[in-house]
Amino acid sequence: MGEVATCIGTAGLAALPFSKVTKLKTIFNALGGITRTVDMTYTNYKYHRALLNSVKNSLSKAIKDVVDKEKLASEVNDLLKEIFGVTATVGACKPVIDDLFD
Repeated sequence: MGEVATCIGTAGLAALPFSKVTKLKTIFNALGGITRTVDMTYTNYKYHRALLNSVKNSLSKAIKDVVDKEKLASEVNDLLKEIFGVTATVGACKPVIDDLFD
């Protein structure tokens, strides 16, 4: 239970400023919507996990795959990593994420 609380607390601290939210709206529209973006990212994430990559590396590679496929700028890669919380949240959420995705 403590792992979930830590995960939620860390995710809450990762709130994005309004300027990034507007950029994300543009990015998600370019990628076909939030659902499609999450589906593509999750599919690629599962692929990289099956190759025995770590959670963080799998998520980073999955995001890069989506960004590269759609030929988007590297700024998009960084922003998507931030929204998916690769840098801050994955560490705190690793036990929870492993239980959900494995």
